[in-house]
Amino acid sequence: MKFPCLPYWLVATPLTSPMVVAGASTRRLRGNADASKNVVDRKPTPPKDEDCIVQVAALLEIEPGTIDELKIDCQGSDGLFQPVKGSLTQMAAMKKMFADGEILPGKSRMNLSKNVGVGRDKEIILGAGFNPKTSIRKGPPEHVGNRPRTRPLFDRDLQTNPTDYGHGGLQGDKPILVVKVTDAGGLARPETPAQISDDIFGTYGDTANLKSQLEACSMGKLNIIPGDNNAGVDQSAYAATGVMDVTIPLNLPDPTATNNAVMNAVTTEVQNRLGVTLPGPYDQVIYVLERCYNSCAWAAYAYFNSWISVYQMDYYKYVGVQVHELGHNFNLAHSGGLDGAVYTDHTGMMGNPLYSDDVGKMCFNAAKSWQIGWYDDRKQVVSPLSGGANWQQSVTMVGIADYLNDAVSHPVVIKLETNTAQDYFVAFNRAIGVNADNVEADDMVTVVQTGGHGVYRSQSYLRAKLGPSSPMGQIYTITDFGGVAGKDIVVEVTSIDLQSDPATATILFRTDQAPTAAPTMCNGNYFKVDILTDS
Repeated sequence: MKFPCLPYWLVATPLTSPMVVAGASTRRLRGNADASKNVVDRKPTPPKDEDCIVQVAALLEIEPGTIDELKIDCQGSDGLFQPVKGSLTQMAAMKKMFADGEILPGKSRMNLSKNVGVGRDKEIILGAGFNPKTSIRKGPPEHVGNRPRTRPLFDRDLQTNPTDYGHGGLQGDKPILVVKVTDAGGLARPETPAQISDDIFGTYGDTANLKSQLEACSMGKLNIIPGDNNAGVDQSAYAATGVMDVTIPLNLPDPTATNNAVMNAVTTEVQNRLGVTLPGPYDQVIYVLERCYNSCAWAAYAYFNSWISVYQMDYYKYVGVQVHELGHNFNLAHSGGLDGAVYTDHTGMMGNPLYSDDVGKMCFNAAKSWQIGWYDDRKQVVSPLSGGANWQQSVTMVGIADYLNDAVSHPVVIKLETNTAQDYFVAFNRAIGVNADNVEADDMVTVVQTGGHGVYRSQSYLRAKLGPSSPMGQIYTITDFGGVAGKDIVVEVTSIDLQSDPATATILFRTDQAPTAAPTMCNGNYFKVDILTDS
């Protein structure tokens, strides 16, 4: 590969590790208003690959708002993830491309042949001439499906049809490897590999874990396999069921042990031991660290539409964190609440509601339930724009928790079709069984808005929680529905019956010109209302 010689090399963010070159001088350059004060004028070390796969991770913040929740990496042909560093403008542009679907994590490729250099810590440094819009190729369409689980690094179609999500697909067997990490100084989680196996797979009787909850939320359509599922891995490589124990040649407290350096050291050790490029025979791989010592305001992080997640301290054993991180691997974005914050929708796991080893019976919100594909046979589309001024449609639904306990096969999630990318999704948040540990809007009807037509990765927001016991009442109005001025659509909960088996919720969707629903029973009881006048 030929690498152009740049007369001036601009490093547009502060350099924590100088570039590996001889005789470099340092001075400030003009022409980039948001460049760092530390600008390096030197010839870059050329990347070894012509391009790389763009990988995007979401960091689960311990204290929301304390760190940048997204990190962008470049995955080379060696399977290692290197951080991308550029100017504020360049990084903002890449994040916007990611949000807009122009960067498909795990699929899009970044051209490394021009205006790109490699730092001493192998970070990918973008020069002043690097334009993300012209240097990043989008890749295949972002939808999902089942493909062979072992395939070349640059041929991973993690998404190829709209009803199946995540690396390897989200139905059938999903082999998962867990790696307990020990650093060069002996720092490691105090739990044995067997205890870690139990915490994640329930190997020895743990009743609330990643395996039990994903299988329950999928209604048995997903089968978590600890380890390689008889794919030919020497079983002596495992220290316990599905768990490998490796030692890395880094000291975690050392300032050079950055998040990427530690992750790549673990990847290298596992790849050397197994003789494969990860993920190899696994769909997902989980790294468990004693703790993080550098840039550590996160509990865990995972890459969208990819195979890897990393946990520090005891967060690996929290079911809510496990399911949340694997949700990112499955290409699910975060779920924001009524306040508009990133993860305050506590009607589902992508809103980060649960921090406990033993509490984890909760699934996903209405929008994510539509996207993930487990309930495709129980979806219903309602199209308000297809009707006239007095349009209305009533639907009775059950909660996802009653998916297997409903002989009538009521819908469990409804899409309000806006004919735009931004749609609304409605669910009955029944708080029993698989959803018994739900945190917000128990036994209420929830309305969630998201982009991507509901089938692509998109931040969602809770818009309403409706029912007799809700402070919001039983009616939510969407103004200018689908961008049509004056077209207001009402979501009206006409009844919630918790006495029936299964419990049901009936919702009337109507224009604001259509008549309101007639009075109905509430929770199986009639109420008498006396109206008094002042005469």
